[in-house]
Amino acid sequence: MAELKYKSIIPNNKPYWLLTIQNWIEQQYKGLPLRNERSELDALQYFITVAIGELSKTRAISRSVISTEIRTDTGKTVLFIKRNNKVLQTYYIE
Repeated sequence: MAELKYKSIIPNNKPYWLLTIQNWIEQQYKGLPLRNERSELDALQYFITVAIGELSKTRAISRSVISTEIRTDTGKTVLFIKRNNKVLQTYYIE
């Protein structure tokens, strides 16, 4: 079994909304055995989309367009969290 990992282009001074989503993901997925399959990242993408919606309601996200994208390149599938079309964080299963 594999586990969920991430990389961030902004390791310091992350915006509140990103830290909140990261914390929610860690609580939800901590110790959870995962398969390195697209369906696992689809589930994560749905989780993040719901979290973005909840944070938008509280105005934690107000001036940015936050989106997610799953992409496969050279056999590796990753999920991007983007702000205004710029990748901030990448999740992958390894």
